[in-house]
Amino acid sequence: MIVTEKTIYSDLSKLPIGSNAIVTGLPDDRSFCRRLLSLGLTTGGSIVSAFKGPFNDPAAFLFKDTLIALRLTDAAKIKISYKTEGEHE
Repeated sequence: MIVTEKTIYSDLSKLPIGSNAIVTGLPDDRSFCRRLLSLGLTTGGSIVSAFKGPFNDPAAFLFKDTLIALRLTDAAKIKISYKTEGEHE
C-alpha cells in the first residue's frame, strides 16, 4: 500500500475539524482584514479547525494560542491550503 500526500487549496469554512492549514490569503474587506490582523492571523500562519456549532455555524479556529469563532460566511473569505493523505494499492 502506498500513501500519498495531496495539497488542497480551499477556504477556511471547508477545513475539516481537527485539521491544520496554512493561511494563503486574507479577505479583501479592509475592516474585516484589519480585525484578523489585530488578532495575529497573517498570511503564512498556521490555523486549526477546533470545532463547529450545533448547526455547523459558527466555527471555532485556533491560531497562535488564540481561539476565535467565525461565521462560515466570514471563514469562506480566508484562503488556505492543507495536506491530506490518501492510500493506493
